[in-house]
Amino acid sequence: MDAHELFIRFKDGHLPSTREIHSIFVLGELHRLELVALMYADRDEKINMDAVFAYNPKKCKALAENMLSALVVQNSTFGETMNEAGVQMSLAAFSNIAISKSVPDQKETMSSVHDNRVRNFAAECNDYFLHKSRSRIMTLVHDLGVESKMTWVRFVASRVECGEDYNRADFRLLSDTSLRHVHVSSSNICDFLQALTRDEVKTFSWDLAHKNVINLSKMRLALKNIASDPNTMVVILCSIGLPTFKLYNPVDFLKEWRSFRFKRVTNSNVVKTALRPLFSQIAMKNDLNDLLLQYSSKTLSVEESPRTVDLYMFKHWYSYPPASVLEQLVDSANAIIQRCQSI
Repeated sequence: MDAHELFIRFKDGHLPSTREIHSIFVLGELHRLELVALMYADRDEKINMDAVFAYNPKKCKALAENMLSALVVQNSTFGETMNEAGVQMSLAAFSNIAISKSVPDQKETMSSVHDNRVRNFAAECNDYFLHKSRSRIMTLVHDLGVESKMTWVRFVASRVECGEDYNRADFRLLSDTSLRHVHVSSSNICDFLQALTRDEVKTFSWDLAHKNVINLSKMRLALKNIASDPNTMVVILCSIGLPTFKLYNPVDFLKEWRSFRFKRVTNSNVVKTALRPLFSQIAMKNDLNDLLLQYSSKTLSVEESPRTVDLYMFKHWYSYPPASVLEQLVDSANAIIQRCQSI
């Protein structure tokens, strides 16, 4: 299982089996193993490291020193494996952690997944973290200067679409038939994206109590002056469903985009804009493949050490995309827009 499937299965109530953990261990995937350790901690359980090692003791021993981090050790039990040299070295490094010993006849944690549905776990994971983009949307709104007052909306809106009860008397010009000025209010990121694509929707707010609203008419106009495809551009700028939260922010991305004088929203233009701050000397003259090669060889790490499953997943899998995802960022953004229509 990759990290996205591990995370969604966990949300479905499944903990990875010791066989699945063994596969992660022997691949040397420390971040995935630490993610699993946090999953076990969340359920007040511990990984039976003896059972993990049992599938291939030789490989596990060879990788023990690198894979048994403080987080993994803290959320695991050890029996016979404590006698292995590599394991002893790792445990000695964390002498301040109380080591849990395996119960000799402890049963192996088995996979409980019996799901024959065809699922897109990466897409489901993206859906889960859509809300993380709200602050980036507001950063873009402030940078473009496209906010208006809710008091103005109450005077001019002809229709209000929202999922909450409201007093119709608060809006002076409401009509059951007019689409002159539709105001959409929702806390859902997909509702924001859909509102942006509808010309009759003039304003948007995260709820009706907000003093300010996003003036979508002004936002569309501002974006059309920047990009050939405003909707796709918003998804990219605000990292909506995209693993680019540390790679760039909306303001810096727009600054680079304008300096290139780009207008067409293509994978090549987006990659050059995103990577220019990392490779300033080559971004202008190298082609897309050269940039992606440079990016693949660069180590981009996340310094934080999150202690919850959600935050660990978000920080380690939504900060910097792999090159294979980065080179198709426009395609991914368009897929997210399409997916939002069905959510």
